[in-house]
Amino acid sequence: MQSALLAPLTAILSIVEVGGYVNLWKIVPALVVLLIWSRLLTWLDKDCDVAHLPRETVNLGLLIGLILAFILFFFLPTFGLALAAMIVLFSSRWAFTWAFAIPRSASKTSSRKSKRPSPAAARAWRWSPAQ
Repeated sequence: MQSALLAPLTAILSIVEVGGYVNLWKIVPALVVLLIWSRLLTWLDKDCDVAHLPRETVNLGLLIGLILAFILFFFLPTFGLALAAMIVLFSSRWAFTWAFAIPRSASKTSSRKSKRPSPAAARAWRWSPAQ
């Protein structure tokens, strides 16, 4: 009785090919984005002190963006859409971080160089033999 019920199902399943579910060439762009992202993350981690940014917050934000990008990559239905979403998320996260970090680091370094004491403060700190 069971074989009679399973006969149509086994006929359908015998048509389906087995294997070949993963195209190895499609993994390469995702790995390239992962390597670029990790390299830029280490670079930004080292520059957070110069830019006066909180390292933990910046790293956490970029790692959450990386995890979200790979979740989108693995769950979107087509390869082109998944890769485009991953690259757009990658670009937007880094553009936001650079837009936030570069003006802060530039303003900190330029403000250090341009801060000169006022003439009154310079006179007060000048050494004179009368003192």
